[in-house]
Amino acid sequence: MRQEFRELELLDEITKLRYEGELPDCVEGNFRNPLIRSYQKWKGTDYVPSLTHPALKWSVTDPLPLLPVVTDAPGKPLTEKEER
Repeated sequence: MRQEFRELELLDEITKLRYEGELPDCVEGNFRNPLIRSYQKWKGTDYVPSLTHPALKWSVTDPLPLLPVVTDAPGKPLTEKEER
């Protein structure tokens, strides 16, 4: 559960930076995992957003590792039979 909240902290930071026009082009992704991973590559895995609650902060002894690469399966439209 803590991992989920930590990732949400990073997504909040990414959203704020994008809104303020301060997010570099190297931070990209259409889905959660690739977006957070590219942000971690830019800022480093040790970076903790300043507004993160102390219970969620990560450190050398309690790290937030670089998220693994996740490839999504290609989607295909459902047929009428599959929709039922």
